[in-house]
Amino acid sequence: MKNFLVITNKSKDSKLKIGTQILEYAKKHEDVKITLADVDRLEGRYKFTNPDKVSKDIECVIAVGGDGTLLQAARDLFEINVPFIGVNRGTLGYLSEVKPDQVEEMMDKLINDEYTIEKRMMIEGEVHKKGERFVTSISLNDIVISRIAGMLNLSVLVKNKFLTTYPADGVIISTPTGSTAYNLSAGGPIVDPQAEIIVITPMYPHTLNTRSVILSTNDEITIKINEIRGSSDKCGISFDGDFRIELGTGDKVKIRKSNDYTKIIKLSDQSFIEVLNEKMGDR
Repeated sequence: MKNFLVITNKSKDSKLKIGTQILEYAKKHEDVKITLADVDRLEGRYKFTNPDKVSKDIECVIAVGGDGTLLQAARDLFEINVPFIGVNRGTLGYLSEVKPDQVEEMMDKLINDEYTIEKRMMIEGEVHKKGERFVTSISLNDIVISRIAGMLNLSVLVKNKFLTTYPADGVIISTPTGSTAYNLSAGGPIVDPQAEIIVITPMYPHTLNTRSVILSTNDEITIKINEIRGSSDKCGISFDGDFRIELGTGDKVKIRKSNDYTKIIKLSDQSFIEVLNEKMGDR
């Protein structure tokens, strides 16, 4: 790899220290080209980068910030099919494995092709409002339907067959990559990130016999908003914690495995279990 796009979350690195460090590295390696994404002039749904403005020569995206930064960059750029690596200036960093003091080592390995690439499945959610398709968006971690106030009554169908009803604060539809995020906090199972399954986990269910459900990637899931109790008649859906849309009673969301994948670059040979033990020790 010689051609890199650097995306920086300025709330994590306001002075662009990592981007500057990578630019300095490129000055010592004439065949390395670095482009710093302009994250201040975006329009529409994009969080960090408009894919139409990304050069076709880019071979790798370096996301500086934390897991959230990499997630949103992956959502922005899933169509261009290049691998991502994250420099972690956040907290746990399941996806962003590179520490700030490892940036030069990271660049050495990238330009010398000393890495592996993991393909991570994504899911897409098709939102229907008032009986009509409203929008479709994509997630690497999860799609979350959650209350604004009060409680929700949600029906879950799998391949148009009734599965269950959740009286709960909401529901999380998670990929294996997202199993260690919101899903884990809600009591859902931890899944190897290279597996291909979909996890449904209710959020604070108002019943004792409610558990997570693990489904095949061949299954299409429909979540229907039956009732919204409380001071608000709306709830919300978010994709990887962003792109929030209001939903009302009778609205529904169809969720399925996406045909697109996110490619994550791994520099270390740590197994998923080793990474899990290390990160869980931080909690």
